[in-house]
Amino acid sequence: MGTRPIATGGARTPAKRGKRVRLLRWIVLLTLAMSNRLAFSRDVATPAPSTPEGGLLYFVDTTSDVVVAGACANGNPNCSLRGAILVANSHPGADGIEINLPAGSVIELTGPLPDISDGVTTTGAGADKLTVRRNTAADFGIFNVTTTGTVTFSGLTISNGSAALGAGIQNVNNGTVNVTDCTLSDNRGNSAGGIFNNNGTVNVTNSTFTGNNATDGGIFGGGGGGAIYNIAGTVNVTNCTFRGNIAAFGGAIYNNGTGTVNVSNSTLTGNHSVITGGGVENDRSTTGTLMVKSSIIALNSANSEGPDVLGSFSSQGFNLIGKTDASTGFTQPTDQTGTVAAPLDPRLDPNALQNNGGPTQTIKLLATSPAIDKGTSAGLTGNLITDQRGTGFARTFDNPGTANAAGGDGTDIGAFEVQTAPPAVLANISTRLRVETGDNIPIAGFIITGTQSKKVIVRALGPSLNVMGVPLAGRVADTTLELRGSGGLIASNDNWRSTQQAEIIAS
Repeated sequence: MGTRPIATGGARTPAKRGKRVRLLRWIVLLTLAMSNRLAFSRDVATPAPSTPEGGLLYFVDTTSDVVVAGACANGNPNCSLRGAILVANSHPGADGIEINLPAGSVIELTGPLPDISDGVTTTGAGADKLTVRRNTAADFGIFNVTTTGTVTFSGLTISNGSAALGAGIQNVNNGTVNVTDCTLSDNRGNSAGGIFNNNGTVNVTNSTFTGNNATDGGIFGGGGGGAIYNIAGTVNVTNCTFRGNIAAFGGAIYNNGTGTVNVSNSTLTGNHSVITGGGVENDRSTTGTLMVKSSIIALNSANSEGPDVLGSFSSQGFNLIGKTDASTGFTQPTDQTGTVAAPLDPRLDPNALQNNGGPTQTIKLLATSPAIDKGTSAGLTGNLITDQRGTGFARTFDNPGTANAAGGDGTDIGAFEVQTAPPAVLANISTRLRVETGDNIPIAGFIITGTQSKKVIVRALGPSLNVMGVPLAGRVADTTLELRGSGGLIASNDNWRSTQQAEIIAS
């Protein structure tokens, strides 16, 4: 679909011809964009980011890693991801790359992609539908961002990168990188298996990090940040899940230098450090800031200290931290914390990462989790509407049977929001006692706690012992069944000997 001259009368100057060709090209691109967006919207749970004014939109239609001359620039077929990045770099301004491929497609990279030297938004059909990965024995990272502008990745899985720093994504030149609805998996480096940030800003939302590794070489056999390493600049993590990442320091997240990391409404569990900080580490020898709100950091491990958290933290409340022995800062009234001697169990789904809806895998909360309704939807970077799974999964589902945390709104702690109330629990208590008199009179019962209303049904059978059908003598003549609360008697059924049974129903 190249450009072609327009058949009109009269002479045309080169400037006029160039102007008409550019106009035709815009019409062709706009028509192609509209038709592809209609097809694309059927497969993507969230709308594709719009291309900023003045930018061009390139459509990747092949999994090939080969650059076909002129394909991407002219809207011709066989536009590869590599080719799209090259032409986007060559065109000033923030462009867009849409990868419009069938579900299950994999782009196999045989060599490093071009550095991203200009602002661009790259959109895939979903992390569960598209993967970009290294497929060679050579070592290289997947995306290297060198622009000072804004780069966005959305709707794709970034996998199998291998680099010294930032095997999945490296941001090294004060740029802003947005990662939305993505999965970063099985990337490996000396440090920063998943994402490395130095001086720029990285915003990670609704994404999953799993199997990323930062133990290749380096001091003590590895570096920091199995999933994310921030050395300077700012990293904002919202509605994300970290599971099975490993590093020497900070199994999931490592903050070093003067950097700032903000973690809100996220779940970090099952990560490991070879030395310290199994879940999150804020290096104690530096001045970096690590802020946490409404997040679960539990069931991680470390060979040395700080299995869940290590260093100084600025808690904004509503957190559930399994073991806090090697950290400071989790002292807000709404924080739930445990220790190595008495760890706090978040009661997560033992199946760990699963397809629970949405484009990325998440970890469910069990019905008995202490995280349910103890968080807040007011994140560190704005109020949240959905949980990690996106559209159709409300960020707040207030279970009427569970009391909210003080100042909270019924949101669950972590990246996953339970969307239905847990089933009612029917407790069957059976008591059989010897009937005596005076101080030895039998008293059987149970205690109900909590502030929510509960329905109680109490049934009892009267004395019914007999021999050969003949009732025994000396049975209790006037038994009483009572239900009492802190204010005294709630309900009773007196003198039920004659009917041999009684029932009380109260709320």
